[in-house]
Amino acid sequence: MRWVIAKNTRCDIRTFSGTNLSGRSENVQIFPSGRQGKLTSPFRSISFAGPRNTRLVLCRSLLDEDWLEHPWRAFVIAPPNCYRTRDGRMAVNVPDLELLSTANAQRTDPDFEESYPFAENLDDSGGEWTFGRIGNLGGNVNTIRIDRV
Repeated sequence: MRWVIAKNTRCDIRTFSGTNLSGRSENVQIFPSGRQGKLTSPFRSISFAGPRNTRLVLCRSLLDEDWLEHPWRAFVIAPPNCYRTRDGRMAVNVPDLELLSTANAQRTDPDFEESYPFAENLDDSGGEWTFGRIGNLGGNVNTIRIDRV
């Protein structure tokens, strides 16, 4: 797993091997001083907590160049498309990396299966909390990018 983390970033990531935030989970904590934890297994769902306007981008590509030409998906923690955790932090849940859901969903809704909005680049969000270039991301994430918007 390759990491591209902006300076002074703080967030927590929890991945799950199955959809609907189920299966084997792994945790990574990002601090301004560095990263604690590893993601060693492929994952199909994720929970992400951090300060407002923190953006997480999951990429299939390992490259710095042309990574936007490959499947990727971005998530932005911004009200009203987030929820508060028990300890008061803002977070989003993604029960399936391939499908659109609400930011606080624990499971995908079988009656509402649609893909997330398409975007050419990170500036092309259209005001959505999640967007990207559609493609088989579940179990195939090679790079994680974290920054502030």
